[in-house]
Amino acid sequence: MSGEVRNFGEVPIPVDRKMLNIFFWVFAGSLTFYLVFFNDNPIPAGRLGETLLLLSTILLPTWLWVSNQTQGLPIMPFYALSFFPTYAVPLCRGDSRLVQYTELEIANVVFTITGYLLLTTLIAWQCTNRNLRPPPKVRAIKPAGARNLMLCLLLAGILFELYGALFGQSLGGAYQAFRGYAQNGSRLAVFVLFYQLGRGQLNKGTALFMCLMVAVLVIRQAASIVLANAFPVLGLAFAGFFLGSGKIPWKSLVAVVGMIILLHSGKAEMRAKYYQEGVKVELKDYPGFFAEWMGKGVVGLTKGTSTEGVEVQSAKERSALLPLFLQIQKMTPDQVPYLEGASYEYLPSMLIPRVLSKEKAVAHISNMIMAVHYGILKVEDVWFTSIGFDLPMEAYANYGLTGVAGLAVLMGLFLGIISLLTTGVPLFSFRFLMAILILSAIVGSNNTLGVFVTTAWQGFLALFSLSFVIMQRIPNPLFVNPSLKRDPKGHDFAGSFKREAGREEKAESEIRKAETELVKHERPRRFIYGEKKK
Repeated sequence: MSGEVRNFGEVPIPVDRKMLNIFFWVFAGSLTFYLVFFNDNPIPAGRLGETLLLLSTILLPTWLWVSNQTQGLPIMPFYALSFFPTYAVPLCRGDSRLVQYTELEIANVVFTITGYLLLTTLIAWQCTNRNLRPPPKVRAIKPAGARNLMLCLLLAGILFELYGALFGQSLGGAYQAFRGYAQNGSRLAVFVLFYQLGRGQLNKGTALFMCLMVAVLVIRQAASIVLANAFPVLGLAFAGFFLGSGKIPWKSLVAVVGMIILLHSGKAEMRAKYYQEGVKVELKDYPGFFAEWMGKGVVGLTKGTSTEGVEVQSAKERSALLPLFLQIQKMTPDQVPYLEGASYEYLPSMLIPRVLSKEKAVAHISNMIMAVHYGILKVEDVWFTSIGFDLPMEAYANYGLTGVAGLAVLMGLFLGIISLLTTGVPLFSFRFLMAILILSAIVGSNNTLGVFVTTAWQGFLALFSLSFVIMQRIPNPLFVNPSLKRDPKGHDFAGSFKREAGREEKAESEIRKAETELVKHERPRRFIYGEKKK
């Protein structure tokens, strides 16, 4: 396929894909070599092949993107990489719970996940490995005021979180509805502002103010002792900076991962203390609360036990989903029957805002159903303890391998189409901002379909309603009048554009005017749209 045509839809990143490709191979090779050959407990020879297969499958979508085989926002690569800590690390590093299962049982789960990722990647690749002509006009925020607007959205999200900490319970369903709007608005702001930070478009004062606000938002969301609540914000910040600069902020990444490991080690003991009835953490208690949490984490990391003498799981064991999938696949259907869609029954009610329906099911109802079904939790404990089940795990529990295959088809189509729609449109367009929210939902949830659908639906409603206030139809600065007659496959691009010649002539002056304002915000410094691929 012609490089001239393909580059019409590139995501604007200020680094050549060739350099990303070189970096990918160095990083992937080093990581695989370390995980496979530098282990305290060497990987059994019989498990080496399936281990390498799983690692290759997880990295495949990233390679397709950096090698210019797929276009658009890299949603599928980020989704596949989320399987790295949950499946690849426990398999390579030897999770202590794997000794309960035979090599055949482990291989079955690995091949299930590998097949799921391969099928999802194949379908998403078929969607994104094609051309989508940039539209002449898009519904978008004008970049001239976008920065201040994003700062206001981030600040509004923080203020709403703080207000909710004080009075949220008294707001009932209304609070939950508005909370979704505030969360999604602040997540959009985090991605866009860190993207601009990576491109060097923020001054030091604005950058410092933004980082402080993001830190406050992360602290507030982590105060629930559910660290996963803060992962979408952190993930969007790193993704935005990377796509804006083409560089990975290693120092910041190492510091954040280290803090997460520390807090993970003390999480169980903090929940045992603060989840008791009547125990509440006020805003004024946050300094002492987090100091206590970090203290318990240090004890857990250094001694392997809590301050009460209880054995503490390591961070890698806490994040691992492989042992849980092994348990589900071993028990189903011999010991417990398939759910046959029981965990999906509440999906329609989740689409109704709680302010309109008091009977709306909680987003984690599927997690509760599965935890009770497999005997992991008792019914009375599901409101105090959450068990993380991911999408393929839930699909297998409902319909076995058929369910996993069906889920792969649906996810591949959905993620592929959303990624394709981000090609040829500016960052501040409705399409691109909606894709950012989908990226946040699919990477941040790492949970059942109910959590993913609820998060994505709330994001769509928030952006759709905001679009009537903050967006307007403007000329698309990435719209290119092609000089090509035909591409190698015989598509007549010039002919299709001629049919719109009358409208283009009228819009030409608007496009030239918009380019002076928008292109400098959207086009990368060292990468030109429409540049012929060498």
